[in-house]
Amino acid sequence: MPKNFCLTITLMITVLFIFSCSQQEKAEMEPSVSEKRETISGDTSGMDEHAAHTPTEKDETASEDTMSSMDGHADHTAMVAPSDGEKTIRYWTCVMHPTVKMPEPGSCPVCKMDLIPIYEGSGLELTEQQKALIPVRTEPVAFREVSREIRTVGILDYNETRMAYASTRISGWIEDLHIDFTGINVREGDELLSIYSPELVTAQEEYLTALKSIEELQNTEYAELRRSVEQTVAAAKSKLELYGLTLEQIKDIRNRGKVSTILPLFAPMAGTVVHMNVAQGQHVNQGMNLYRIVDLNSLWIMADVYEYELPWIYMGQAVEIATQSMPGLTFPGKVTYIYPFFDTQTRTQKVQIEVSNPTGRLRPGMFVTLEIKPTLADIYTQGAISKAPYACPMHPWVTSEHPTECEICGMDLESTHADVVEVESASDAEGKWVCPMHPEVRSAEFGECSICGMDLVEKQATTETSAHSHVHQHAPAPSVQADQPPLIFKYVCPDHPDEYATVPGLCSRDGKSLVMTGEVLTIPKSAVIDTGLRKIVFVDRGESGYEQIEVEVGPEAWGTSSDSETKRRYYPIVSGLTPGDMVVTHGNFLIDSQTQLTGSASGAYGGALGGEGSKVPVHQH
Repeated sequence: MPKNFCLTITLMITVLFIFSCSQQEKAEMEPSVSEKRETISGDTSGMDEHAAHTPTEKDETASEDTMSSMDGHADHTAMVAPSDGEKTIRYWTCVMHPTVKMPEPGSCPVCKMDLIPIYEGSGLELTEQQKALIPVRTEPVAFREVSREIRTVGILDYNETRMAYASTRISGWIEDLHIDFTGINVREGDELLSIYSPELVTAQEEYLTALKSIEELQNTEYAELRRSVEQTVAAAKSKLELYGLTLEQIKDIRNRGKVSTILPLFAPMAGTVVHMNVAQGQHVNQGMNLYRIVDLNSLWIMADVYEYELPWIYMGQAVEIATQSMPGLTFPGKVTYIYPFFDTQTRTQKVQIEVSNPTGRLRPGMFVTLEIKPTLADIYTQGAISKAPYACPMHPWVTSEHPTECEICGMDLESTHADVVEVESASDAEGKWVCPMHPEVRSAEFGECSICGMDLVEKQATTETSAHSHVHQHAPAPSVQADQPPLIFKYVCPDHPDEYATVPGLCSRDGKSLVMTGEVLTIPKSAVIDTGLRKIVFVDRGESGYEQIEVEVGPEAWGTSSDSETKRRYYPIVSGLTPGDMVVTHGNFLIDSQTQLTGSASGAYGGALGGEGSKVPVHQH
């Protein structure tokens, strides 16, 4: 009990001590608070005194500088006029809520923040501090030669147009087998084997009997009987021809008057025996394929090309071919056919490539790597190149009707067809028959192509106004297909390369025809912002800021800039920009974000930042 009483007394004393200390601290703070209040009231009175004199000074100044006609609008002008008198405010918006657009200044109805002005014009101006924070880089819109590298793989295969089967037209037994293994090279007309056939013996006996009968009736008076025997001789001879005997063999049988018990089988073409379906003493039936002979001097490659690479492939395109068995060595080839169907399983297109193999180092079945390097100029000028007999190997769009030199690089123009050595005159071309699939196959009279068997067509003679005319027929404009956008190519005068045009025409100095250089107007891919519906770039307009422009571009390609040899991705320009425009290549996404904050991107993106019918204004030059 005494112990609890002592604890209670001690607790009460402690509480009283704390209470007395707090009262003393409060008494000491009251004088300092009163002093601060007096100081604040003094400052306020000073401000009130300054405010009392300020309107008087402003009124005096305004009365000296303004006209009486503007007195009624003085308050409104002071409220909406921007700091720069040359700019006009479009509307007031909120930094946090760009969808808020008010005609007058005030507070945001959503977050109560002060509204900021948005001025007329699509350019976005950045302060020096913003430019330091945003590493903006620009590049000029310029002409450059761009290309595309397509790499794919394929397998070497036989050329189907240079393949033939050796088959028998009669049944019999193999008497002599001269070609008894595959891989042997044969010439056209070489004897492959000989067949003993009772059917052939019977047909020969019928032919010899008919010949004897016609000799016996040589002096007969029965003309009808003689005519019947002559028809029998013709029928027996035709039967031997159907069995595969040549006219020389039939003539030999007639001269000897004896039956030949064997029939030789000859090679239908020169080449290599790649398949054999016969053995010594074997019985063969009529129509049986005994040999397959292929000319390995020309091979095919079946390559797979992806769908997005199809616009870069065309007939006659040059291809570089490499194989692992011969590293460092490439073989030239060309695209000879693009199949009209698409593989839905692999999403690829089959392309047939032909490669010459005179040395036999390429073997059917080998895996090869293919590389195609087309330029945009090659793709867009194929129509002009195919019509001209001569073209530059380095600049194929430079063409001519006569063998001369390229006006760009000085190289001799080469024939667009391997068989054309010189330009044929109208008299030389008359009566010529050519194959539509193989122009190198020509004949003086109508017949069939020796390669594919198609009927030859007559080549029309092309008359010239002057036999010695050497006027160069350059491609007047890129031969653009319907599914290709019209790009902006560069045309220059051969004698004055400093002057150029974007359309074909004549030089303003000497009147010569402008030559297409192969360069196209391009911008770096990094400068383009793809919104999904359209493509946007930002152009540096100097003091006017960064202007947002909608552009139309062509297929993506690779090229080099003027200050670096490193290849980069570029877009060829169809519309929206002109040479020399400075486009933003780095920092454009940050600029785009800033335009969204200020609301200037609403016309480009639509949606929450703009109305349903809002469109970005197309920049017209």
